[in-house]
Amino acid sequence: MSGGDKRKLDSLDSFVTITKKSIVTPSSPKQTESDQSALINAEVTETIDVEFEEPDTLNSSDINQNLNVIDSHPSTHEIDIGFQLSLRTTLTNETKYQLLTKPFRPDKKYKFPDQREKGAASRRFMATWLDQHSFLVYSPYYEGAYCSACSLFSPLASYKSNVLFVNYPCSRFGHLKHFSKYIKTHLNSKNHKLAMIRATEFIRTFENPTSSIDYQLDRNRIELIEKNKSILLSVIKVVIICARQNISIRGHRSEDIISIREHLDTVEASSGSNFIALLKQRIDAGDQILQSHLENGNRNSTYTSSSIQNEIIELIHEHVLSSILCRLGPTTLYSIIVDGTTDSSNIEQLCFLIRYVDQHSLEIREDFLAFIPTTSSTGEAIADHILSCLKKIGLPLTNCIGQAYDGAPCMSGIFNGCQAIIKRFCPDAEYMHCSSHALNLALIDSSSSHFIRNMYGIVKSIITFFNDSPKRSNALKYEIERPDNDYLVLSKKKRLLSLCETRWVERNIAIETFLELYIPISNTLDTLRIGGDSTSQQLYHPINCFETIISTCIACFLLGEVTPLSRLLQTPTIDFGIAHHHVLSLLKTFDTREADMVNYFKNIVFEQAKKIAKELLIQPTAPRTYQRRHGQDILDPEEFYRDQVFLPFLRELKGNIEKRLSIFNQVRI
Repeated sequence: MSGGDKRKLDSLDSFVTITKKSIVTPSSPKQTESDQSALINAEVTETIDVEFEEPDTLNSSDINQNLNVIDSHPSTHEIDIGFQLSLRTTLTNETKYQLLTKPFRPDKKYKFPDQREKGAASRRFMATWLDQHSFLVYSPYYEGAYCSACSLFSPLASYKSNVLFVNYPCSRFGHLKHFSKYIKTHLNSKNHKLAMIRATEFIRTFENPTSSIDYQLDRNRIELIEKNKSILLSVIKVVIICARQNISIRGHRSEDIISIREHLDTVEASSGSNFIALLKQRIDAGDQILQSHLENGNRNSTYTSSSIQNEIIELIHEHVLSSILCRLGPTTLYSIIVDGTTDSSNIEQLCFLIRYVDQHSLEIREDFLAFIPTTSSTGEAIADHILSCLKKIGLPLTNCIGQAYDGAPCMSGIFNGCQAIIKRFCPDAEYMHCSSHALNLALIDSSSSHFIRNMYGIVKSIITFFNDSPKRSNALKYEIERPDNDYLVLSKKKRLLSLCETRWVERNIAIETFLELYIPISNTLDTLRIGGDSTSQQLYHPINCFETIISTCIACFLLGEVTPLSRLLQTPTIDFGIAHHHVLSLLKTFDTREADMVNYFKNIVFEQAKKIAKELLIQPTAPRTYQRRHGQDILDPEEFYRDQVFLPFLRELKGNIEKRLSIFNQVRI
């Protein structure tokens, strides 16, 4: 490339505009160009639009044509400020930093070109000038000197007119001849001083990004955000622990921030709510940020009000709900499960659950979604609540392939029941009576035998008698733990369990406990009746009857066969095939018990009853059918209770379970 071509400066015809950008502080000096540029410009002054245009017309005398510029120094173009400015592109921060700190420096052997004028001696740039002025850099490309600070940061760089050392190099004969005058004028200019400040700040910020003013302001803002997050996290954790442990959040009275601050340091002081008490516990455990916030924070932003608590609960609900819905794909099929319940405030609510296959783990899941308050128990009202909830959550109605409720007419009705209305909107949603409810109904229907009914009544009365009085409960516990007992207590239980009124499957656990503690119960009643307790006198005689003993054993052993199925039907991951298999297995077990009832009853059930009767000094006998008839044959107690109690109860259980759970025998596609 010739010197004449260089003088044309074709590359100066274009322009670049540096626009204002938002400040972003990187974590290392290797920052993005836009981030650091915006940071530096914002620290000193507002960013300005910089426009480079071709200077005034340059004649052949302006730049020596005989010089071999960039071609003779091919390795200097990256650190040649003149060449970089001639590109008319936005310089990166790395390039600016290099031009300021490591620019091209001619060595001692470097030969500066001569500048001549007609009739005058030649002039040459002096290397000592670079040593005297650290901001001065030499450009082999333009064969002249620039002020590096002004060329990169001075507002004059955008001027259309030529400004020496800024957008025009010090290269002409006149410049070199009167260099001292020109450099002194430049040094004293306000623009140079401002550019030097900018350049110094740029170097400092580039080498240490954390030292910038904007970074410090941003760091303070980040620290404030983190502090507020910590405070809010403490409040959220208290709300979560109350919900997880089923603890009421608010108490009998509300507390304002003034009353809270009065006893903030005293954990022993009473609080109006569990929420405030737990916040005090966190402060006592060392949460200094929370303590400072409650002591010195604004009264209108303490985050302890009931509205904040409710908002946190709602946000937690949305988070849990979204995490559940993430497991469902857009085409995931699901079933709905709904049951009614009444909360402690006597509000009727619907428990809404869905059952589906997790698209990630491919496991069957059963997740609770929401409580739905309801004021009406009609099938139409309940169906409206369910459909509204599905639409609000965003579950496609067409993907619903099943619905499970109890057998109440408002739910199972074929015309106006909830299941019928749901099916109008979800044609594939087959209704299925909840199998656990069905099994419970089968057990209720199987108590027609007066022996079993009487036994339940006696057991319930005795359990209530002990559980209603701490004194009587302690007497029973003392009898169980008495070291001088002449009988062996196999159970580790110390108290009786109440008979569940609704879930009859759970009754078997209470019956098992009662049977294990049968002897201590009888002995405790005997002790209490001797002490003059009239109620214990009334209960002592029924429990010391062989009819009660054998009926308790029969119910315990047969219901024990049903309990595993009941537990299984309540597991979230069970599928239709497994449930069908276990129902058939239970029915086969009952068939086996009936086929081998003589041996099973004699060796298992009746034998256990005889052991208890022996400890209580009770003779196994069958009841008399006629009280005053002489010459009547004495019935064999084993045969009587086997044929009159065990076998009817077994057949009734089997028939009702087979009837109620016949849904598992239907073909499913």
